[in-house]
Amino acid sequence: MRANPVYMLWCQERKNAGVFTPSKNTLFPDRPYEGGHRVPFIATWPRHIPENQESKSLLGLVDMTATMAVLLGQTPPPDAVDSVNALPAMLSVSPAQPVREWLIFANSADRLSLHFNKWKYLESGKNGELYNLETDPVEAKNIAESNPELTAKLCGMLKKERQRTPIIPVAKEPLPF
Repeated sequence: MRANPVYMLWCQERKNAGVFTPSKNTLFPDRPYEGGHRVPFIATWPRHIPENQESKSLLGLVDMTATMAVLLGQTPPPDAVDSVNALPAMLSVSPAQPVREWLIFANSADRLSLHFNKWKYLESGKNGELYNLETDPVEAKNIAESNPELTAKLCGMLKKERQRTPIIPVAKEPLPF
């Protein structure tokens, strides 16, 4: 065992996740709601990652490719175009800038959602769905109709990324609701 090991753990407690219990994922398995996506990430690296630190940084499992490459002194593989190095979020109590401002989530039916700052846009129907995750973390009130400019902006960001990154799936068929 190395003298200075790095341990990282992504975990999900399906029964006691508070408002993020994946009940919507159970009811609507084809929709990428927060329950099932917003889960704890724990990392420890003695003498590098400050103890008892909590970060609000937006990270995804996809970011571990770039992060591990940096830790190993390697370049991320060319197909890891959507992976970012998460070490700044882990090594600093308050990083100078966010590791990422947005993250795309997919689910088993290739439905995508875009998490951007406090906003969550989901592909759905004609106009999509929009949620303010600060005021509505359980995604109970779709506010897309009352925020058409923001909805269009996030929809455009998702479309742009889909064009830039050919590995991002295209939904097989529109949601029926």
